[in-house]
Amino acid sequence: MTKVIRFTASWCTPCKAYAPIFDNVASSTPGVEFQTVDIDANRPMAESFLVRSVPTTVVVEGGKTVYQKSGLIGESELRQAVARH
Repeated sequence: MTKVIRFTASWCTPCKAYAPIFDNVASSTPGVEFQTVDIDANRPMAESFLVRSVPTTVVVEGGKTVYQKSGLIGESELRQAVARH
């Protein structure tokens, strides 16, 4: 199963702008698990994915990271990253 993780933080302004994009793609992409992780609340998970800045988007397929990008990304780029995996 494909899993898409959005690493975020409550103090991050770009994260707030990215949230509705991520939520829109999540709500219209069946069969894919979408998860939001606050790096301050779940530092071990953020460290396990080597997250150095937020927002960071990670796509995991079969337990392996197949896509990872830091920064605000648009809806079409997120949809493409999910569709490729």
